[in-house]
Amino acid sequence: MAKMSVSLWVAEDCNMRCRYCYEGDKNAAFMKESTAIEVYKFLRSTFAINGVQECLVRFHGGEPLLNYKVISLLIDKFNTIEGIRFTYSITTNGTLYGRNILNLLRKIDDISISIDGKPLVHNSMRIFKNGIGSYSTVSSNIKKMIKDGLKITGRVTVSLDSVCVLFENIMHLWDLGFKHIFCYIDYWNYYWTKADLSIYSIQIKKCEEYIKDKNEYSICSSISITDSDKGVCLGGIYNRVIDYEGNIYPCIAVHGNNKFIIGSIFTGIDLDWEKRLEEFNRNVSEECIDCKNNLRCIARRCVFFRYAFDNKKLIYNLCNLQKFLDD
Repeated sequence: MAKMSVSLWVAEDCNMRCRYCYEGDKNAAFMKESTAIEVYKFLRSTFAINGVQECLVRFHGGEPLLNYKVISLLIDKFNTIEGIRFTYSITTNGTLYGRNILNLLRKIDDISISIDGKPLVHNSMRIFKNGIGSYSTVSSNIKKMIKDGLKITGRVTVSLDSVCVLFENIMHLWDLGFKHIFCYIDYWNYYWTKADLSIYSIQIKKCEEYIKDKNEYSICSSISITDSDKGVCLGGIYNRVIDYEGNIYPCIAVHGNNKFIIGSIFTGIDLDWEKRLEEFNRNVSEECIDCKNNLRCIARRCVFFRYAFDNKKLIYNLCNLQKFLDD
């Protein structure tokens, strides 16, 4: 096993209450420094046993920068491990910034800032706990980050209310200083129609046309990061998802679901996990078997997604979105 990915949930809490957030009520819990040290020890042993040479480490939340000290500790500890090339990634709401966080972000390779566009659009969805929009804070911090030399990517969630002005919002973000934008459709809204998705496609094409001769700019669009054929799921084998207490899950889709805890940093991975994973990979619904998107659609390819949410509407919505956008 030359490569591995690790997702670390360092904070359950968040300082915002975005209207489209799918995580529900936030638990005001954070990974402790003592737990972080045990995470490091467990992963150091895992890397050695499996001959890992490269590792992608993603820091998750909630808002992960609420626990920036633990993130910094983990990075410093990982960087003491010889023979492994680490890549660090984080997605943040962009509301927290200062000298300490700047010093941390300089250690991270992939920094994504969640921002949806112009003030009216952003503030309609991305609000603080007190209900006030976050655009002023986020845009101010983005300008500081760019001035400080950080390379950041804009992460845009496209809602039904904003899809018709997506091009304008992306233009605004490019003017703000972003070079790279990633767009995600809010697939938790079950009311997307073919007409809405046509508008989305047209808006994305306008963006692509605008930057076709601007090599330093890019825009990516997907309802998930499953835009190429994949093999069987290897959750819990080639990747680890570890929560703030040290519990291990096979996938971020089932993080927080106790039914899918497959071990802990203190006891290791359950001995029967690989056999159980084979069962998940074999369990494919009949309507998915002959679909041309069989190995791309998140509603099918992610073997845990259906179990995690037990929501037929969500799966049906994901299926239809993927079919339309792939046509």
